[in-house]
Amino acid sequence: MLRGLGVTSATLRDTGLLSNGADLGEAAADAVALPFAPERLILLAVINAGANLLHAGVVLRPSDIDLAMVLGAGWPNWRGGPMAEGEAIGPMVLRHEMRAAATLDADLWAPSPLFDTLIRGGQRFEDLNTAATHRA
Repeated sequence: MLRGLGVTSATLRDTGLLSNGADLGEAAADAVALPFAPERLILLAVINAGANLLHAGVVLRPSDIDLAMVLGAGWPNWRGGPMAEGEAIGPMVLRHEMRAAATLDADLWAPSPLFDTLIRGGQRFEDLNTAATHRA
């Protein structure tokens, strides 16, 4: 599976995507299947980190994260930022994909409690932008 994606065991180890960072060896590399493409896993990790910041009250609005990532981290502005991309995906799909990715590393991909809150309230990240604007 990994070879089909063009990912070698050395590349996987060097990215730190797996918490143990073990050298899988080329024979064992075929036995490890990523639940999503590496680019999707990275996007999920960034969205999850943003959701955790929002849940903890460290950041007021998802749009603040997007602005910081576009202006400060070089996120492509035409993509809107990670939370805007998460808005397009939706909280239920995000939570589902995070749970699948968490089998690789629970510390990185265990879904933020914010996803449950959004789903229960029938909300999305954009709703948090609006609510925060009215509070400010």
